[in-house]
Amino acid sequence: MGDKQQVIRFEDLDEEDRRRARIRLAHVLETETGYRSGSPFWAEEGEPRPQFDPGRTTLTQRREAKVAELAALPAQDALYM
Repeated sequence: MGDKQQVIRFEDLDEEDRRRARIRLAHVLETETGYRSGSPFWAEEGEPRPQFDPGRTTLTQRREAKVAELAALPAQDALYM
């Protein structure tokens, strides 16, 4: 039998890593759905932003916009955005 590795769960992360995971999830959700929460029902003020509006952009356009957005950040900030 092979070695079994323990699966890391969200609850196993320290608070800083949880915060970063939430931020990264919000980026993925905004790219995929146009909303950082993942749903128009829980839209934040100003959502969807024009470059992520699912009614006006394709998924490819939203992905390209997210890449450009994160690439424009200083490397250290990109880890926390």
